[in-house]
Amino acid sequence: MTIESLLVVTGAGASRELGANRDPMPLMSDWCKNLITRFQERGMSQVGEILGLIHLDRPEQFEERLGRFLAWQRSLPLAEGLIDLGVPLGGSSVDGRVSTWFRDARMMADQITELLHDSLFSLFGSSRISDYACRDAYQGLFSLLDIGPDTPVAYATTNYDVAGETALAMCGRHPDWGEPHSFNAAQGPIRVRGLASVLSPYRVPVLHLHGRVGWYVDDAGILVSVNPGSPFQAGIGAPGLLLPDPEKNYAELPALVEMWEEFDQLIAAASHTIVIGHSLHDPKLVEHLSRGSNVVVTVYNEA
Repeated sequence: MTIESLLVVTGAGASRELGANRDPMPLMSDWCKNLITRFQERGMSQVGEILGLIHLDRPEQFEERLGRFLAWQRSLPLAEGLIDLGVPLGGSSVDGRVSTWFRDARMMADQITELLHDSLFSLFGSSRISDYACRDAYQGLFSLLDIGPDTPVAYATTNYDVAGETALAMCGRHPDWGEPHSFNAAQGPIRVRGLASVLSPYRVPVLHLHGRVGWYVDDAGILVSVNPGSPFQAGIGAPGLLLPDPEKNYAELPALVEMWEEFDQLIAAASHTIVIGHSLHDPKLVEHLSRGSNVVVTVYNEA
């Protein structure tokens, strides 16, 4: 088998053993446990129960339960705007206690969402990654596949961490995730369009299909990047990522719509695609991968 160009697609299992100080990178089940602990520390123990995060039978249920919460959060403005439909026609307005409930519900939803983002940036930040573990893992992969320095490589992931970029740089490659290098820009804009335009040994396109830690959407709607090792900073803007949800709405982040379009170009351009450490519990990813040829999948099951 001769690999003329390779597209590497990774899920959480591919980053698992790349944690620093022998502390493995978290899986969804680990993130769930961390959230439950954070709820307890905030005096919000009941939240874990209400969200259904206690005693999950399958790791995939974490995404399902978070998706249910996010759908509820999105429904609050619409439900409150049509609240009088619950009153008999011709009757008086709803009781003031209902308006109070909506106010308290919005406040609780905001607290939970901020805690989700804070835990995500903490658990998947660059400080959790071992540069040398990344290098050794990917050097081993390239050696196994007989990928030499002149073989073009591209990289795409549904992970929030930067283990892939770190590994590629440590292997002497030149990862490009669309962020211009500047010595004086504290917040660099991300340029997604054109990332997949060229497959070359001298540049590795890097696509984060669900967004990444360190990415934010500023007030102008531009996707910008800060140090991926920094804690979550709500003052910069909304996080430039989509939380786990089986019904992700990519239209919320136009840059990610472009990211998937670039992904399709990589699938078409690469002679071979290898999927590593992914459970494939993602219909959109499976749909797009099915358009390629010479796709090899290693399924990861954390259960």
